[in-house]
Amino acid sequence: MHSTATVASAIHSNAAASGLGGTVHGGQQPVVGATVVLWAAGTTGSYGTGSTKIAQTTTDSSGFFSLDNGQGVSPCSTGQYLYLTATGGNPGGGNNSSAAEMVALPTPCGAATGALFLQLNEVTTIAAVTALQQFMSINTSATAPYIGTGTVPWTIGAPASNVIGMANAFTQAGNLANITSGSSAVSTSTATFNGTTYTTTITPDASKINGLADILALCINDSTGSLCTGSSGVLTFATLMKGGGAVVPVDTVQAAYNMLSVPNPQLYSGSTDSSGAAVTTYWPHSTASATYLSSLWTNISADAPFQPYTATTPTDATIQVKWASSGGAVSLTQYPQLAFDSNGNVWYAQGGGASGSAGYVTQYNPAGQMLIAPVTSTPISGGWGFSTYTGATTMNLGGAKSNAIAVDTTNNAWYAGFYTSSGANSGGTGAPNAGSLQSPLVQITPAGVASGYVVGASVGDIMIDGNNNLYFNDIPNYVSGATTNRYYFSELLAAGTPAYSTFYGGMGRQSSNYFLAGGIDQSSNQLAWGVLNACGSIFRSDSTLAAAGGTYPTATAQYAASQVSLSATTPTTCVLNGTIDANNNMWGTNGYLEYIVAPGTGAVTSPTVTQFAAGAGIGQGGLYGGAGVAIDGAGNIWVANNPGSSTVTGGLSEFSAVVTNSVPVITPLSPSGSSSALYGFGAADSWLKPTQPRIDLSGNVWLENTGNSTIAYLVGVAAPVVTPTSLMIKNAKIGVRP
Repeated sequence: MHSTATVASAIHSNAAASGLGGTVHGGQQPVVGATVVLWAAGTTGSYGTGSTKIAQTTTDSSGFFSLDNGQGVSPCSTGQYLYLTATGGNPGGGNNSSAAEMVALPTPCGAATGALFLQLNEVTTIAAVTALQQFMSINTSATAPYIGTGTVPWTIGAPASNVIGMANAFTQAGNLANITSGSSAVSTSTATFNGTTYTTTITPDASKINGLADILALCINDSTGSLCTGSSGVLTFATLMKGGGAVVPVDTVQAAYNMLSVPNPQLYSGSTDSSGAAVTTYWPHSTASATYLSSLWTNISADAPFQPYTATTPTDATIQVKWASSGGAVSLTQYPQLAFDSNGNVWYAQGGGASGSAGYVTQYNPAGQMLIAPVTSTPISGGWGFSTYTGATTMNLGGAKSNAIAVDTTNNAWYAGFYTSSGANSGGTGAPNAGSLQSPLVQITPAGVASGYVVGASVGDIMIDGNNNLYFNDIPNYVSGATTNRYYFSELLAAGTPAYSTFYGGMGRQSSNYFLAGGIDQSSNQLAWGVLNACGSIFRSDSTLAAAGGTYPTATAQYAASQVSLSATTPTTCVLNGTIDANNNMWGTNGYLEYIVAPGTGAVTSPTVTQFAAGAGIGQGGLYGGAGVAIDGAGNIWVANNPGSSTVTGGLSEFSAVVTNSVPVITPLSPSGSSSALYGFGAADSWLKPTQPRIDLSGNVWLENTGNSTIAYLVGVAAPVVTPTSLMIKNAKIGVRP
């Protein structure tokens, strides 16, 4: 429902200043004589290009700088995406030509920019590089330090098609570090709707950020200037910083990038190994990452400048952020579902729990601020059979363990709530009877206006194609006099007058097993794939589903000719999720990771299935209990690992994938583990029972974290993708950056 709102934010507090200025520190030591440059990120070229220098100055004997133009305002132009760099200078032990630091402003240039007093230090550098890594370009042919002329060692920019993703990445830098204090800490964002205040608590992994910053401080405060960038060093940092065959960084921003990022070859000019071959894999995303990081971490001293830091060496350098919400009846609890709109805003659906009690849907911006009042119920506005429907006039957003959310090409969210004991249907036609509908199909506009649609008694997982047609799991409860529930894979068409009034009763009719979304391909027919929640069967629709007009098929297993059974492994016994690649084939997870090639354009017949086990269930890239899969903008495969335990956490596995003649070859890019430590990215980040990874416009990888009360994501680790998924399908952009 639409609500008026007043909004306040407590994400950042800006110190008063007479103009844009700040200080530069190496650890806690001021850096004297550093070159400070204000940059505007590029917005019209390609990824990592187009930065424009706006202003330049030098730090004084206290490490202070000012870019005041004499009028107390910033010299930037309204709307520019800004970052500052500080290069060279003396941190106390002599000039360090390889010293370089960065701070990214979370909000674009505006009236308040001139009042900012910023800190440039190792924490802000780690935050900026982490968040903006997908939009950075590194040039190792540059000469350090950059003093305002010559080749720039690093640039930031985005193509016009993904300026929004870059803008959101700048926002994430602010979630990782406070730019006025130079520290990483918990922050909050609030919004008030109809007198109720909703607070989002944003918790970055500050201890890991501090540890990485402490490593960088050793480089910046090194009196020789070669610890991280020379051919050798006391701690051999130079060797470690170029891990995986990358060239030695020329300054500490490049060193941070090597530690943190997933460089794309086209964004890393001059990257070759000792044989002259182009470098494509760097140690942050390789099986050796834990080894490299351990060698660096052991050099952090107890009195390191940034405290507290993670005492135990982490297995990877990825940075996690968690959100928790409170206010009114809102809390982030079990069974969360996530989806993104074309602006990178996060739609969030909260199930009602096993009792089928009230759930809700709301939306957050990338800064964590709630944008609409939580929607808990809706008037019934349409859908199949609505013209003759005489039941309840409202729907409650309930649902038990299964609920889903997806976003159409016009940024409307669609929620499906699944609760089997609600809303019986009449025999024969499947038309809904009178009664309470607690398991609805609901459309919610960006303004928070909700409309309910009558499509059956219980609605499960949902997908939307590029024409905004809806596919979902549906239970009409009673069909042709049967007394047991029957499950169908159904479709509601967007076209028609009124919209969403044409219903296809679908494929299926299983007595005890419901369907989950498998994905929609980007073929001309945009075929929908489903996954049966019964030990690994998948199927694919025809161009339109059978049984038009709402009459459900009566065959005991209509989908049987369009399925393939997949073997599974403990702790997961069934295919839980799937996604479609650019070749219109499916990647699925059922404990293992599997690739299903299905020739033709209709029913799945004569499929080829390639199964990737995890080395006796453990190890390769951290793969163990694969429970959800996503494809990023570089075509890499991301798998959420669910060990099936309330105490053992699962991580994210990443694989590069090359498919030749329908045969896939994958290479693990995430660290492998052992029987006592599963690894994968984020394995120590307290993800309990994660199910489905979701990737956004900025390259953040979000998890539907069913085992605890937070939204969690890794910042900037994946190649950005087009969102929403329906728009990706419409524009045939699966596995391609925006």
